[in-house]
Amino acid sequence: MLDSGAQNAIAAVTKGLEKQAARYRQKYNKKVVLVFDGIDILAKNKEGEAVYDQLIEWAKAQADTGDICVVFVSSEGAGVRFLERTQ
Repeated sequence: MLDSGAQNAIAAVTKGLEKQAARYRQKYNKKVVLVFDGIDILAKNKEGEAVYDQLIEWAKAQADTGDICVVFVSSEGAGVRFLERTQ
């Protein structure tokens, strides 16, 4: 589990992304595509898994109602199994 400082930092970044994505969508009438490459790096420890869990929940909310399309990319191996656990 992440400490509250790390959770707040991630929340601040995602809120900033949401704000800029809303501006982009208003101007161009298109969603922003955000790609997280090398997401398998997060599978290496519990803190990384907690970051991934927070990001995946945010990405799901964005898919439903937001201005951002979030893509997670991983190479084969542990990262793929890590990504598959949220399906």
